[in-house]
Amino acid sequence: MPNSDHEDLKSSGGKNDYTEQLTPVLPITQLPKISGLKTPGAGINPKDKIGASKVDFTIIPHSAKVAWALAQMDGVTKYGAYNWRVEPVQIMTYLGAAERHLDAYKEGEEVAADSLVHHLGHVMACCAIIIDAVATGKAIDNRPVEGLGSKFIEEANALIKNKPAGWGR
Repeated sequence: MPNSDHEDLKSSGGKNDYTEQLTPVLPITQLPKISGLKTPGAGINPKDKIGASKVDFTIIPHSAKVAWALAQMDGVTKYGAYNWRVEPVQIMTYLGAAERHLDAYKEGEEVAADSLVHHLGHVMACCAIIIDAVATGKAIDNRPVEGLGSKFIEEANALIKNKPAGWGR
């Protein structure tokens, strides 16, 4: 006598009375794909309505998740998991690292030579660590005193709008 449902399925060729009852009405490849929610009240499952009001993690591309996870795994190997929650971290340290990775990527380098992980995955990891350190009260905000950088950018953008088409690129 099998001691688990798994062994029962193996001995019966992967089927039992229960699985044979679960034949879908339409094979999964024939189910219609729908983007977004239908009009509220037009036959939507109540769970769909509730789910639509929550943070949607399904819209984050898997390729980005993988690059980010690999960068985090590299950091775990070097510094330990969630080390920033143990000892506070300086925001400028992670902004500097993120900027170095962005610059390397901008210059045409796809992966960091030391980790063999995508530079943009490292940028994502740096940003995630800053966000989590701030959220958990473990960030040391050593950014410079607030300046006028945003004002200068707005003024430069206004200047560019008044230049001829194609100016600058």
